[in-house]
Amino acid sequence: MFRKNGYLSTLLAVRQDNKGRHWHFSCWMTGPSSSERAQRLFFWDDARLETGVNIFIGPLTRPFRQIEKLVEKLVREPELRRAYRRELRFPLDRYYGDFGSFPEEHACLQTPEAQVPKN
Repeated sequence: MFRKNGYLSTLLAVRQDNKGRHWHFSCWMTGPSSSERAQRLFFWDDARLETGVNIFIGPLTRPFRQIEKLVEKLVREPELRRAYRRELRFPLDRYYGDFGSFPEEHACLQTPEAQVPKN
C-alpha cells in the first residue's frame, strides 16, 4: 500500500481468467472526510486494451473483503467488466490522483449535504 494525493492505493495480485488473460487491479481509497469518501477499483488487461473502474462513493464504500470478491467476479464475468468499462490513461496516479477526477465523484461534491455552508 502507498499513499498518493490523499488516496491509499493497493495494487492487488494479478489474476488469470479461464482464457488465460491476465488482469491487473488497483484499489484506491480516500481519507476520512465523509463528503469525499470514495473507493476506486481500477482494472486492466496486460495489453491495456480492456480497462475500467468501479467507483463507490460515500456510504456506498465497501470493506476490503467485498472488494476482493468483486475482483474475482470481474475476472470471471466479461459482462460485469463491460458494465464498468472505461478507457483509462496510464500511469493512473498522474491522471486520477485527485478526488473529482471522475464525473461521479464531482457530482457527489455538488449534493447539498456535501457542500460547505456559506457564511
